[in-house]
Amino acid sequence: TLFKSSKKFNYLYSPHHLLGKISAIFIIFHPFLLSVRFFYRSFQRGISFIFHNHLGVIFGEIALVGTILLIVLSLSKKLPKNFWKFFHKLFLLIFILIICHILFTKNDLLKNISLKIYIYSIMFGSLGYIIYEKIRKKISKNINK
Repeated sequence: TLFKSSKKFNYLYSPHHLLGKISAIFIIFHPFLLSVRFFYRSFQRGISFIFHNHLGVIFGEIALVGTILLIVLSLSKKLPKNFWKFFHKLFLLIFILIICHILFTKNDLLKNISLKIYIYSIMFGSLGYIIYEKIRKKISKNINK
């Protein structure tokens, strides 16, 4: 398997780790950059952006906190492999929260129909692939028993 061959694992780990770092930076700075935009328009809009009760933004905040927590936990070098894999699997829950965040948040970018189709295709295509892989693995485990 892939994990038994350390050469193949290292070949995939390095780009995976780099992509994780870049994604983490964008994810963490996303709400701060948006708040600057709202404060630039008016102080009242900035305050209403921070103190809100909009469902889509709440999904985003939960996903942000969960992402930061999982990143910190999964970076621990002393974690046994099964815990490390478990923390990575929890990113599926975060991904679902991100989908809810995108679906329930009003977004100026999604007014562009081409961009909306692109983002939704990536979002639901990724989710479909994850579900497909979960089902495929369960079926192959049952067949191999």
